[in-house]
Amino acid sequence: MTTTDDRAAAAAHALFQSYLIAINEPLLAPFDALPAGAQVADLGCGTGEPALSLARSRPDLRITGIDIAPALLETARAQADLAGLANLDFRTMSMEKLDFDDDSVDGLVSRMGLLMAGTAPFGTTLAEAARVLRPGGLVSLATWTDAASNPYTGIAIPVLRHVLPQGAVPDFEARFAGTAREGALEEHLASAGFTQIEGTWFSWETECPDFETWWQFEAGAGGLKPFFDNLDDQQRDTARQTMADSISKYRTATGSYQLPATCRIVTAR
Repeated sequence: MTTTDDRAAAAAHALFQSYLIAINEPLLAPFDALPAGAQVADLGCGTGEPALSLARSRPDLRITGIDIAPALLETARAQADLAGLANLDFRTMSMEKLDFDDDSVDGLVSRMGLLMAGTAPFGTTLAEAARVLRPGGLVSLATWTDAASNPYTGIAIPVLRHVLPQGAVPDFEARFAGTAREGALEEHLASAGFTQIEGTWFSWETECPDFETWWQFEAGAGGLKPFFDNLDDQQRDTARQTMADSISKYRTATGSYQLPATCRIVTAR
């Protein structure tokens, strides 16, 4: 049964997905070489991206999006049905234990999904990826390299630390430890048996129409929402003003905001 919280989480995830859409072109480009009928899995697809985009551009592929959150997958399925994408399905599944046979998948893609791999060692997920890929199979991954390069955490975490007592905000930066430095993700892939590993930086700007939209996104949805919910009225007012000050340098002449972001894109076989 989908709850109000589930629907709110799905709406927040879908909004954040829109801020990541620019990544799709370089992330999905390697799959242009896959033959018709190839099987591709999107790890940690959430509300459907980039599986939806790949299904639109390559209707001849068979694509499965996986995530551990059924509520997010409900939104993904609704979008696929609306678009009439017959080559795409979504399954509730952990990327730490993929429900695919050995050597059964031609390509794996993940857009920030590796950061949601849970508590298992980072290499566990990549070992599973290597297991299910056919020999010569392709993997294309995008991941944040640190909290600062992600505009969501890069802006919200300092704001929360400004208004809350020292130590009240956990060390979210540790979540990025597996890929924080250049070459770290490549090393994990090599340890899992991947070859032909190539990495590049990708930078873009996410556009938000106005401050209120960004504030509602930061304070009213997503993983940091509980911290904002626990602020008293004075703290909340201070947080709102601090956030407005923090992003003022990104405001455009039209009142929208162009927020910079950088991720690492790595491909391997």
